[in-house]
Amino acid sequence: MSISTNGGNVRKRVPQHLRLLEYLRVRGSITTLEAFDQLRITKVSNRIGDLEAMGYDIAREPETRNGATYTRYFLEQTEMF
Repeated sequence: MSISTNGGNVRKRVPQHLRLLEYLRVRGSITTLEAFDQLRITKVSNRIGDLEAMGYDIAREPETRNGATYTRYFLEQTEMF
């Protein structure tokens, strides 16, 4: 976790995999394009792998839009416990 300072105030940045998890919990799914546009995550497949390593069940489905194919990720398991 990185820490940045802003005028003497210390602010902790939320890790990408946790921002992604929150997005999936709220919206249900995300594409690689949406992950970049909404969360500024460029390697969403790596962050999905992080979530799967933590025990989350993530489904994948191809999606084609304007001639380009993306992967849409769905959170299958909403709570760990």
